[in-house]
Amino acid sequence: MADETKQRSGLLLPVGIAGVIGLVFGFLIGLLFVEGRSKDQFVECEAALNSATLKQGEAEAGLKQCTNEKARALDKLQTCTATSARLEEQANRLGECNAQVALLEARVAELEPAQTEQPPPAPDSTSNQLRVLRASVRRSDGIFNDVVLDLEVENNTAVPISKVRFDCVIKSPGRAVPWFEGRFSYEIPGGVEPGELVEWHLTRQFDSEWRTKIPFDERSDFIVEVTVLDLFDAEGKPLIVEDRNR
Repeated sequence: MADETKQRSGLLLPVGIAGVIGLVFGFLIGLLFVEGRSKDQFVECEAALNSATLKQGEAEAGLKQCTNEKARALDKLQTCTATSARLEEQANRLGECNAQVALLEARVAELEPAQTEQPPPAPDSTSNQLRVLRASVRRSDGIFNDVVLDLEVENNTAVPISKVRFDCVIKSPGRAVPWFEGRFSYEIPGGVEPGELVEWHLTRQFDSEWRTKIPFDERSDFIVEVTVLDLFDAEGKPLIVEDRNR
């Protein structure tokens, strides 16, 4: 009995050792398999990490570009805002200048002397035919102290002028009532040809009103206004004309 037990024990020992070796071998094989799978997974994870890192870099580059573009856009917006502010300021200044100009024009209009003393301009039919360019009055140095009317006229008609009829007003600045107002005619020796410019020194020696009404001894600031009423051609025919009832 004891011998059988020894024999069985001797048979079981190698079987047990073989089983343990099989288990260890299986464990090692499983370990190697797991390690291989782990390496593959590690490689895959490393590749995924590299890809994610690359995408992150691209995203950061895109974000940086967007940030730069946003900064440039803000700079342009600030520039446009500043330009708009300057334009608005210039527009306000222009409005102020226009208001000042309008105020100055109004003041100038108030300061301009009233021209009520100025006679109305002669009709075109007169002013375009015989123009009185200059007129003045004086007293001569002769014995009789005659009154002399100095005129400078220009014939703008197409025909010679033989005679002219005038209306003459003599006054002084600041006085509403003239010193003298009257009409007279002048027959022109030799006439005045078309386009001719002449000077006349007309002596009013027989007109007592010219001597008595004009205060030559008191002042010399006389304003002489001469208006052409009638013109006559070489044959004595009237050319124009003013209202004879004036």
